[in-house]
Parts: sequence; C-alpha cells; structure tokens
Amino acid sequence: RPVERIVMHDDYDPSYYDYDVALLRLHSALYYSPHVQPVCTLQSQLEERDLNFSSCYISGWGSTTVDGFCCTYASEEPLIVGLIDTRLCNQRRWYNGHVSDNMVCAGVESGGVDTCQDSVT
Repeated sequence: RPVERIVMHDDYDPSYYDYDVALLRLHSALYYSPHVQPVCTLQSQLEERDLNFSSCYISGWGSTTVDGFCCTYASEEPLIVGLIDTRLCNQRRWYNGHVSDNMVCAGVESGGVDTCQDSVT
C-alpha cells in the first residue's frame, strides 16, 4: 500500500537512534487478519513476558552500514528476527551499553540478515 504520510516521533534522536519509530498513514485502509495486527507498544506489557529470542517481524529503511555512509535501503519484505532483552543486547560483545530503554533490540544471536544490512556477522 502506498504511504501517504510519515510522522516521526517528536523525541527522535538521529545521533543515538533513540525513539527511532514512525507512524505511517497509508493511502488506503488496512484490515486486520492473522497476518496484519496492531503493534503492542506498552512497556509494561513487554516486561511481563519473556520475549528473549521470540519471533518478531521487522521491516524498515535507512543506511546499509553502521556508520550510515553508504546506501539507502528499504526492505521490500519483512524479515523474521528474535527479540533480545536489553541487558543481553548491552553486553560488551554486542552493543556494550549503547541500547537505551527507548529502543527495541532484535536480531539473530549467531548473525544473519536484518533490515539495514545484507548480512550481519
């Protein structure tokens, strides 16, 4: 469906990617189905569940490199990755404390494809 308007979060910080989320107003209506559902965004609901490595569909656009100096990319199809607990994500071997409570950490522990790189190792 074509996107009519993109509304970025008021507190979005491009330096640290805090609140890196947007609302999309679509040109035509979406209808709920087994594959189309609203997103749960209440932190309290997320904290009540053990979400570590539970499946999550992701889709996005942005830079294809971590430093952001390459190409713009938009994923055409959603990819399936695992949600990762922030404490685990912030371990030294991964993001070393750079993931804030305003972010969602998702990926594949052994490396794999995400929406911003062709492959993550």
